[in-house]
Amino acid sequence: MEHITRYPDGSVLVHHYEPMASDRRPQDPTRDGASLTFETLEHGGACLDAMPQAIRIIDSEGRSCLYFPAMVDGQVVNSQGFELFAPDRTGWGERSSPPFPSVE
Repeated sequence: MEHITRYPDGSVLVHHYEPMASDRRPQDPTRDGASLTFETLEHGGACLDAMPQAIRIIDSEGRSCLYFPAMVDGQVVNSQGFELFAPDRTGWGERSSPPFPSVE
């Protein structure tokens, strides 16, 4: 599968991926983390501190997943959520694309 983001300058970012089925994702049957192993990976980043830049979670069957901090322009941020702006029924007028990067 692909996730395509087009930018106003004409550049295109293509993310190639496969959906991760539940039988491949780490599972926490007790929902308290007791059966999971947490492994911190690279530390520091732009701030040169001790913050992990990635955390690997491994379940008792060896399935794992990586988690990364939210980033904007290469800087770690405290995400406050996302907004999706969509055209009204009339669209964007004469524009052939929305006034922000499109996601296909």
